Formats: sequence, C-alpha cells, structure tokens
Amino acid sequence: MLVLALDASSPVGSIALHDESGSVGVFTVSVDLTHSEGLMPAVADLLRRAGKSVDDLTALACITGPGSYTGLRVGIASAQGLALAKNLPCVGLSSLDVLSWALPMARFQLCPLLPARKGWLYARLYRWGNSSPQAATEELYVQPDELASYIDEPTVFYGPGLAPYRRDLQEMLEEQFIAVPDVFHLPRADILAELAVRELKKGGGVSLERLLPHYLGPSQAEINWKRRQASGARPS
Repeated sequence: MLVLALDASSPVGSIALHDESGSVGVFTVSVDLTHSEGLMPAVADLLRRAGKSVDDLTALACITGPGSYTGLRVGIASAQGLALAKNLPCVGLSSLDVLSWALPMARFQLCPLLPARKGWLYARLYRWGNSSPQAATEELYVQPDELASYIDEPTVFYGPGLAPYRRDLQEMLEEQFIAVPDVFHLPRADILAELAVRELKKGGGVSLERLLPHYLGPSQAEINWKRRQASGARPS
C-alpha cells in the first residue's frame, strides 16, 4: 500500500507518502506560488525523491474541508485527477480532525484553528480519550470573540489560523489560553496519510465522485449575493 496525501486547506501546503511501514516522505511548504501552481510539481518532486512513481500509488487522501475554498478545490481536484487516471480509491478527511491528532494524548482541551475569510475562523474543540481525540463541539465558523465564549477551561490553541488572532485570544482568555511551539501550527499531511491508511484497512475509502468539498462557511459569491439582497439590488 502506498498512499499519497494532499492538504491544501490553508496557505501552507503539505503532502506526504505513507506505506505499511510508516511515513515515506513529507513536504510542508509555504511559498509565493499558489497551490494550483505548486501542488503537483511538489508531488512529482516527492515521488522522485522517494524513488516512487504515480504507478506505485494505491490510494489518494485529501482534506475535504473546512478551509480555503480555492485550496480545497485544488487539493480535491488533484486527488480526483490521479484517482481517475489510475482507478484508485480516495479518502477525504476533515482538516480540523487531522489537526486534532497533532498533539497526542494532550492533557488539556485542544482547539485547532484554520483561517477563514475577513476575521473569521474555522475551529473545533477536542479532548483526548480512548487513545484518540474526541470532538467536544461541532465544527465552528466563528469570529475570535465568539470562539472565546466556548472556552471555560485551559485550552491549547494552534494551527494555521492562530497567528492573526493570538494576541486577541490571549487577552480575552488570559490563563485559559495555552500556546505551543510554532511547529504545531503547520498542516500535517503525514497525519492525514496515516489516518487514511487506517480507513482503508477498515474497508473505508470512496470513489472519486464522492470526494466533495465541505466548505462550512459561505463562499465569497454567497456573501456578495446576500449583500445585494440586503441592499435591494438585483443580482447581475
């Protein structure tokens, strides 16, 4: 089994290869290139460095949401294209669920964050139990002050969405805000790949037609439409 995992849900991209023995290779890159420009060249480079080819792949995994609308579409379309070309099964997982595995057996409540649009965040609270992170809330599409209202105990905040709101959350939550080193803020396609392998071993996986984005928040088109409706303007 050789699984290629793609995470383009945030500005930082991450890809990984995973086989039965564990991680074969991981790239995590933050560059000026967009995911549409840089994702597949990075995949080709990772395969080359690992001494593998597309023909060696047995499954694809990608993040289906929440996250960047464009990034999700690029990641899913890339996985679908490879799956179609090689007739491979796919696994789609939540960005927040994958991030929840980045701090195994954590003592405190976890709150991974992903950036949304214009001051909003994607978030979810987790607690570790039964050797896995257990969701304590639904996936949230919130602003920082609303997110703070969910917190009533010490909580570890991390993920690609934290940096712009770290100071605000620290001021609102004081001693209930717990920080971790910067390395934990990066997306982890290696975790995505490992979780996908587990799903596949249990008989999971879907056809490429069922690999669909989960946006959670409204798209920019929906926001613009609602603004026009509120102002009484007719849509163009």
